[in-house]
Amino acid sequence: MKISSGISSMKNFNISTSQIKGGRDYQEDYFETKIIDDNTSLLILADGMGGYKGGGLASKTIVQSFKNAFDTKNKDIKEALNRALLVSNEALAEEKIKNPEFHSMGTTLIVLYINVNFIQWLSVGDSPLWLMKKNKNYKIERINQNHSIAGLLELQYRNKEITKEEMENSPNKHMITSAIMGERISSIDLSDKISIKSEDILILASDGVESLTTKEIENTIVHSKSVNTQADEILKKINSKNISHQDNATILIISTLSKKNNTLWYFLGNNAICNKLYCFYSKLIKKEKKC
Repeated sequence: MKISSGISSMKNFNISTSQIKGGRDYQEDYFETKIIDDNTSLLILADGMGGYKGGGLASKTIVQSFKNAFDTKNKDIKEALNRALLVSNEALAEEKIKNPEFHSMGTTLIVLYINVNFIQWLSVGDSPLWLMKKNKNYKIERINQNHSIAGLLELQYRNKEITKEEMENSPNKHMITSAIMGERISSIDLSDKISIKSEDILILASDGVESLTTKEIENTIVHSKSVNTQADEILKKINSKNISHQDNATILIISTLSKKNNTLWYFLGNNAICNKLYCFYSKLIKKEKKC
């Protein structure tokens, strides 16, 4: 399965992205990033539903309209996120009117606003947002709500209302309970500010990445040779499983850079003339085996 990947370096962050179609002939995942300034970025990922063309149209419509509508001028971040969601939901409704053959299309959405000191997010659906904190030994933790039957089952299991076997074996666990359809959205996860520190890691993913367990994802990132290859290594591991009906899979990994190294990282990572120096720096200072 062909992997499409990319790397973006900023003063305080490194963003690696990777995407595969999996066992499908078409791609319904869509993502974009919006660099606001050296300290702030917006990452947007949607996992479309509706089959060939429909799901892809839904995810692209939502991501692009959200990106264009997001504006923090005279608004706090939570208000700006919510307003952009309303605008993008209306844009999808308009697309359905123009394309009635795609009346059932929709999408999940996860948006991460990341600043050098904090994050906020908005999510609808089951796409996960994971956090790996340096001061917790990079143990992976899902921090956004899971709007699916699986999320409800997990809550019931934690409350000791069902057994682990009942949670894992439910035939309906993959059904989502909220999505963006150009209609009223039943559930929205809109967070308050959460503080982050240098060298923390954040991961946005479509549910196709969950062909791996969270432990497999955690181990792959922790033992990765470079922050630039982490996303590719995750999807290569999915490919190695040879799952016949593998879903589209997209992953965005944001590494917050060490305060003492971020200026040099930014300069070397963005200047093509300095690639050799960047490689030397990665091996000598960051102790990476491969750059």
